[in-house]
Amino acid sequence: MDAAEDDQDVKLQRASADLLADFQSSLKPFLWKTTKSGKTRIRDRVRVRDTARLLEPFQELPQLLDPHLDKFVPVLADAFLASLQAPTPKYPPTNAQLLMPVSKAICKLLYTFCKIRGDKVIVRFWATDTKYLELLLAASESNTRADGSTEEEKVVAWDWEERYITLLWLSQLLLAPFDLASISSRDTEDVATPDIPGLVWPSNIPTITLRAISLGIQYLSSSGKERDAAKVLLVRIAMRRDMQALGIQDALMQWAISCLHLSAIPDSSTYQIIGVLSFIAAILISSVGTTNMDSFVSHIFKVVRDIATDKSTVSAVARKAIIKILRTIVVLLLQGPDPNEEVLEFTIGHMLESLADSATPVRLAASKALSIITLKLPSEMAAQVVEEVLDSLRKNLLWTQKPRSEVKIRNLSRVNPLEWHGLTLTLSHLLYRQSIAPENLGPVLDALRLALSFEQRSTSGSSIGTNVRDAACFGIWAVARRYRTTDLQDLRLTPDVSTDSVVEASVSALQTLANDLVVSACLDPAGNIRRGSSAALQELIGRHPNTISEGIQVVQVVDYHAVALRTRAISDVAKQASQLSKEYHGAILQALLGWRGVKDGSISVRKVAASTIGALVWHQHLSMTHSWLYIQSAIDDIAKRVEDLEAREVDERHGLIFAFASIVARVAAELGDDQLHSEFHRIQALRQDSSLYDTLVKINLHLGEFLIEFGTLIQSSRNQDILAEAFCGLTIATSPVSRIASLAGTFGALRKTTEDNLPRCEGQCWIRQLIMTPLDCNSYEHILEAESNLFTAFMKNTTVGNFGLLSEAVEEFIGLESGLLKRTPYSALLVDQCISNVVSNRKKDLVYIHVLVRVFPVVGKVRDPATLQNVALANVLDDNNNWEPRNWQTCVLRAIQARWRSDSYVDTRTAILQALARPPVSKERWDIGIMDHPCIGSSLISNDLPTMLMNLKASFVGMIQEGLEDFTTNARGDVGSLVRIAAAEAAALVLSRLRPMGLKPDDMSVLKAMEEKVVGGLFRTAAEKLDKVRVAGQKAVSELNGTHLRSFDSSSQAYFAHLLGLQNQSWWRECPRSIPWATNLLEGYVTSADTGSEDLVRASRAALVDFCNNGNGDAICRDLDHLAGSSVDRVLIPTLEVIGFLFDMQIMQKSSLNWKSFYNKVQRAHYKSSNIRKLQTAIKIYGGLMEVHPEAVTKLSSMLLHNFPGIRNAAAEELWVVTGVESLKGVDWAKAKKPDLERVRADLKTRGF
Repeated sequence: MDAAEDDQDVKLQRASADLLADFQSSLKPFLWKTTKSGKTRIRDRVRVRDTARLLEPFQELPQLLDPHLDKFVPVLADAFLASLQAPTPKYPPTNAQLLMPVSKAICKLLYTFCKIRGDKVIVRFWATDTKYLELLLAASESNTRADGSTEEEKVVAWDWEERYITLLWLSQLLLAPFDLASISSRDTEDVATPDIPGLVWPSNIPTITLRAISLGIQYLSSSGKERDAAKVLLVRIAMRRDMQALGIQDALMQWAISCLHLSAIPDSSTYQIIGVLSFIAAILISSVGTTNMDSFVSHIFKVVRDIATDKSTVSAVARKAIIKILRTIVVLLLQGPDPNEEVLEFTIGHMLESLADSATPVRLAASKALSIITLKLPSEMAAQVVEEVLDSLRKNLLWTQKPRSEVKIRNLSRVNPLEWHGLTLTLSHLLYRQSIAPENLGPVLDALRLALSFEQRSTSGSSIGTNVRDAACFGIWAVARRYRTTDLQDLRLTPDVSTDSVVEASVSALQTLANDLVVSACLDPAGNIRRGSSAALQELIGRHPNTISEGIQVVQVVDYHAVALRTRAISDVAKQASQLSKEYHGAILQALLGWRGVKDGSISVRKVAASTIGALVWHQHLSMTHSWLYIQSAIDDIAKRVEDLEAREVDERHGLIFAFASIVARVAAELGDDQLHSEFHRIQALRQDSSLYDTLVKINLHLGEFLIEFGTLIQSSRNQDILAEAFCGLTIATSPVSRIASLAGTFGALRKTTEDNLPRCEGQCWIRQLIMTPLDCNSYEHILEAESNLFTAFMKNTTVGNFGLLSEAVEEFIGLESGLLKRTPYSALLVDQCISNVVSNRKKDLVYIHVLVRVFPVVGKVRDPATLQNVALANVLDDNNNWEPRNWQTCVLRAIQARWRSDSYVDTRTAILQALARPPVSKERWDIGIMDHPCIGSSLISNDLPTMLMNLKASFVGMIQEGLEDFTTNARGDVGSLVRIAAAEAAALVLSRLRPMGLKPDDMSVLKAMEEKVVGGLFRTAAEKLDKVRVAGQKAVSELNGTHLRSFDSSSQAYFAHLLGLQNQSWWRECPRSIPWATNLLEGYVTSADTGSEDLVRASRAALVDFCNNGNGDAICRDLDHLAGSSVDRVLIPTLEVIGFLFDMQIMQKSSLNWKSFYNKVQRAHYKSSNIRKLQTAIKIYGGLMEVHPEAVTKLSSMLLHNFPGIRNAAAEELWVVTGVESLKGVDWAKAKKPDLERVRADLKTRGF
């Protein structure tokens, strides 16, 4: 997957200074407070917050914290000690759920530091005074959460962070260099000896030891992080010399062994077993190099072996601890002269089995343990271990052989990916520790190379081989770092590890490894693998200089940061690397044809890989002095790969077809008229046979084979979309090849004549004349027929995603087939079918609309439809309207308009308008050497008006108008917005072509029609509440004179202010349509000011108030008065809401409206209405009208007895706000009667209302 271009580590480095400065400045006031006497003391409680939020980002780059640890950690440690010494608050805190004890907050921060930088680093900054032993022990004992605790006690008890930090600190203090008996402040008699099953206490134990061991054993069975700290605490006590002399170490070991007996395990919790195993593993590791554990090794091995063989009761964490114990036992035994072979064989066998464990931590531990043990073994036994690992990699390997191929290919589909991860990681650790002799590196490096390209797919299609490739990166990095150049230079590796080839590579092992790393760094799907390969490549080249081709340049190109984005790594980095050396070129090209390229599961990646293949092949062609043999070899290879595919391998076929199309497109693009002229002269001058014609013939040959396969697959494949996309890409790329092949064949025949009969290249030479002459390409007619049939089939089954590609492919097919070749019926039949399907009014056949609009500019040369006996065309042409002479463009235009009139389906109208608003065909798009051809250059494309919409603007003004007024709603919501967006885009395209200067008479009539029918709708669209609709309207309105809306955010107050300000510009005032435009503008504006998002409502209302206060209030009020008479609730309700808002802003009251007429409009608006919002907005308006129109008082008071209780309450509230009548109070208006109303009216009358 792609990594972010602006990497997180770079952002963190830039922001680290500010983050740490903020943390330092806020740390002291967070922990300490100043009393009234001016002294500082530790806080009791602090506000609950994510105190570690500023530190969490440093987990990716922990070294950034190193210079600041001595400033932060001691401050936190001292504050924690102060909190333990501070008196307990007498009263429980208020808002306890919002506050936490300061000790808990401190420990959370300290644990975050330990998590980021490691506890072994952080404990160095803690105080080591032994006087804190008693304090920490007492605090831990007093804050232990006991079973059956009361709620108050549970509040006091510590959380796991506090217990973890305290136990870790105690383990650090126990490193004191003098006896613990001299530190204890109480005698043993003062402390009750706890009864711990299986633990026999020695005599004369210091109280500190007694209390520490009790805490350690208690928390050793915890499920939290404090278990690790308890383990460290117990190991520190057991490894002290004074404690060993007292028998503490023996007692703890005997207790641990007794806990692990199978008879005791059923009564023990899982966490207790994990804790005891981790304690034994830690104490064994600490005793390496000593004889402390020699007497316990055999007992430990027996109980651990029994547990290991009974895997049903052992968790993954316990299995990891068992591996550590067995590893350390073997290391201890190998220290002696005669190690126990039984222990050695069982341990190595168990490690090999654990390499396939389902838990990743277990596999990591097993691989590391096996490498450590192998390092200690004699060389013969070490070689046997390595061979056993290699043999395990060969298990379940399948060999597949394609038809007509003698090479067998490794198939890794049956191997266990988890086991491969463990085995590969084991080889990597062995290499890192130099446990493998240099002369035995060959098979190991081949295994790592195979693992570097390992890939399996799950049933859902996701990759499950990433960890294997990651381990392989580590292994190759270890080889580069640990072994000498001379050891690696003499090796010769297999060129292709994916086959059974036994031929040695022609380059050194270092160069072979560099090739594989470059491929992995450029093409691997996982970002961490690409970066890991880049790092390994840098290590390889840096450690072994002057041994790898273009080493420095490769490191600079395949940079750690450059390969973060996968698409860039494939398209840019791979191209640059392949240009440095032929070794990199060949390796990258072969990999692009595999699962990391055109056979990838992602469509976008396959397309990028195919494009890169075309670029690499063409670059190699140019570097070989224009040798067409390399092009032939490349397309033959791809065609053979396509032929070997199974019918179900649709994705692979899609990628390979696109790779073929990419190469052919490069060939066609570089063989325009001028290039062909130069190429033919070069061939003529060399007096040798040209391979260009053979190349073009091969392309057409393979194209025919592909088309036959498409015809077969389309009948059975479920992936019609992918097949259609591949077919369209192939058609677009190969469309010019037939003509170029005919030219090359004709040239090959003519150049065999004598040179004296050929004029020299002066002006229009014979080669130029040949190129400019239309040719008959009947020899390729079968290809045109197959393409036409496939177009018909794919268009029946295509989806929205392929509309554009199919349209482009049909355009290419029709344009070139009708203009460059002998007239054939296929273009006419294809256009005929599209027109028929459009006219037949089938909602799903939207692709035909896109196709017709796309091919409109190029159907002028298609055969006259008058000769076709088609009912649909007759219906289109034979009506009462008078049209120009019948031609295909007329038919297309009439079909589109007929479909618009007969089908009001939203998707249909959206498709038509989107197709019309397609950007004009670029001349560069066609610039492949045929645009200057006299037969097609002027007919295919009109340089100034290249699309249907541009050629026939007047015919579509009505469509655009209807589209802008489409407010269809259904269960999906406002689906008409899709039509409005498409209509606005089409209008923007028309307006962009209608310039105020130099317009033709036809354009002036179109401009007038746009002003009358479309511009008002654009203003409404530009002010709508829906963001996407408003943006489309903004772009369209920006094409009008005097507008600069593109520079504004469409949701900002400035945008709405500028939009309203258009009414004061001269071009608006001078236009006779200015009044309807203003109404249209407000019709959309009120929706933004009423039901838009909160920010949109705020911005639009603020702009409206400012506009009214600047002398435009009366005009706005008149327009709103006009809209208040609307019968459409979509417009009426927002209008009433905005009017009520302007009454609140004291703007409506200042207008010169006819209040009687306005009052009647408001009454009619909600007459017998059950719309709650409409009634509520009317109440607001009546409240404002009371100041200027007294009759509103009577209407508003009558609504106190409305049928809806909510409306009664709203009316009462409005009357109270405006009048303050006391009789409105104390009445439940939801249940009020007529006497209540009469009493209110009497009070209103006395107050003058």
